Amino acid sequence: LQPRTDVQFLLRFLRARKFDQERTFQLVKNYYDIRLQFPDIFSDLKPSRVRHVFDDGIIEVLKQCDNGGCRVIIFRPEAWDPERYPLIDLLKAIYVLLAKVAEEEAIQVNGVHLISYLSSLTLKQVTQLTPSLAKFFISTIQDVLPMRLKRYDIVNEPALFDVVWAILKQFMKEKLLGRIFLNGDKLDKLHATIQTEFLPTDLGGKLPKYSNK
Repeated sequence: LQPRTDVQFLLRFLRARKFDQERTFQLVKNYYDIRLQFPDIFSDLKPSRVRHVFDDGIIEVLKQCDNGGCRVIIFRPEAWDPERYPLIDLLKAIYVLLAKVAEEEAIQVNGVHLISYLSSLTLKQVTQLTPSLAKFFISTIQDVLPMRLKRYDIVNEPALFDVVWAILKQFMKEKLLGRIFLNGDKLDKLHATIQTEFLPTDLGGKLPKYSNK
């Protein structure tokens, strides 16, 4: 690996760790270490390779930030058919998008607000989540990318999500656990963080449900 040393690139990591040099160094190290840990993901990681995931409308980036200035990103696995492509493609697409979002200076400071809408989660989808892929996803949002995850709302999660949660939770630090909210069908806490006129209807908002078709 040939690490980047240009100022603009390194500033992303400094902002994400509030200019703490030791924490910034560790974040940069994690950023490169994960490429060695997951070569199957990073060997050919390009937006063009995961275009099909974006075309399916699984991931939506809201135009409006939340009340704290965080970029809001919504995941809808209901649009993912595991018989067409594997979970690793979805995780690659998430990484590509988050890495792009992390280039925004304001977001390096204000952070990211993730929302997963899980009402149609299926057993076929869940069985693709191995501990290795779970570790990759949690590492990405927790320790790798130069951004701050300020809040993660899980919405309309079915009982099946308990299996997913048990796998993901083992890789989370206490700080991340404290920023994840399991809402069920109660959206009042979510609506307290972002105005409903900026949310789609399936999240109790006033905008049309997202579609990339």
